[in-house]
Amino acid sequence: MEQKTRIKGNVHYVGVNDRNKHLFEGMWPLPYGVSYNSYLIDDEMVALVDTVDICYFEVFLHKIKKVIGDRPINYLIINHMEPDHSGSIRLIKQHYPDIVIVGNKQTFGMIEGFYGVTGEQYLVKDGDFLALGKHKLRFYLTPMVHWPETMMTFDETDGILFSGDGFGCFGTVDGGFLDTRINTDRYWDEMVRYYSNIVGKYGSPVQKALQKLGGLPISVICSTHGPVWTENIPKVVGIYDKLSRYAADEGDGPAVHISVIGMKIKESSYSPIGRQIIFSFKVHSPPAEFIGKVAVQRHIHLPVYVKMYIFPGLCFTCETKEN
Repeated sequence: MEQKTRIKGNVHYVGVNDRNKHLFEGMWPLPYGVSYNSYLIDDEMVALVDTVDICYFEVFLHKIKKVIGDRPINYLIINHMEPDHSGSIRLIKQHYPDIVIVGNKQTFGMIEGFYGVTGEQYLVKDGDFLALGKHKLRFYLTPMVHWPETMMTFDETDGILFSGDGFGCFGTVDGGFLDTRINTDRYWDEMVRYYSNIVGKYGSPVQKALQKLGGLPISVICSTHGPVWTENIPKVVGIYDKLSRYAADEGDGPAVHISVIGMKIKESSYSPIGRQIIFSFKVHSPPAEFIGKVAVQRHIHLPVYVKMYIFPGLCFTCETKEN
């Protein structure tokens, strides 16, 4: 079982697949499902990186015990607090009562507020590290990628970046989790769609995170959604870099008409990426401005009308037409 879960060295994949959910966060279609990825570092001190949706806790716990048996988990590292990654914290704490939770200042307020979980904590700041034995972990705060508490954990020993939702994509991991062992074709469009719908309006924080991580010798990216990336790292980083810069491909494309209910459009643009077109817009509603993005498949017939709710009370529609 260990060989099937092994990513590199003593680092293991213990994530789960969700093929039952039809809409991610009640909004985004999941034609290929979604994975909730968690990782286990089996060293002198055992560390668990993020958890999974509480609906899959029994499967999750079974996978953990297949790797470490009855050994305790010493640290639970929380890179991101959305419920699909933090939902099992309370149950993990019940099974491993002496576990030390690792996070930043923002993390701990959320944990207590969401789940009422307290206990021993290991507070980290940007650049702090934690030694597990062979593995040396360093923490990089990446706020608003895409929540305020988000951070990434870099295993300096094996060059593994545990990136939270960063570099994630929709789609279950079927037949394996390493990009070298599966057909990755379907994930590229799902990555663009994931970025556009989940991370899209946080382009500036994503750029700051990319700059902060740019000098690291990364050999593996372990995101909380989608495959574990090894040989495709340049392509993955390139997609996130391009989308976060709101960059467009050269060439002709469709005309874009975007309207936001009750608000005035300030800016709008489109960017063809792969087989999708990313529509970006900025609206002004004093005293605030809102930025949104949506992905539309390029091969579908035009014109196309898309309606998306950004948050309660705000939605927009866009229409594409041939030039």
